[in-house]
Amino acid sequence: MGKCLQDCIAIISPDSGIVVGWVFLHELRHHSPNSGNMAHDVLNGIAWDEDNHRLFVTGKLWPTLYEIKLRHIEGPPDGSIEQLCPRIIIPGSGNFPLL
Repeated sequence: MGKCLQDCIAIISPDSGIVVGWVFLHELRHHSPNSGNMAHDVLNGIAWDEDNHRLFVTGKLWPTLYEIKLRHIEGPPDGSIEQLCPRIIIPGSGNFPLL
């Protein structure tokens, strides 16, 4: 699931509905020509190829589709999830999504 206006993708278990990982794509936007309007130039196309373990992503107003091979990173990311993806909903925090 992509997070609205974020360059983060939550990996959600289809069995439990629990977030089991994150994909951080903060740098990807800088590699794609954009419209110049960062408010509308967002990550919004996501597809997972289970057979080949590939992630395809694109963005609104992006002319490019990216194929990404995921790799596991040992240890925590540089920064907290809340810092990396500030609009995410943290269970039990009392904040709610703006849809």
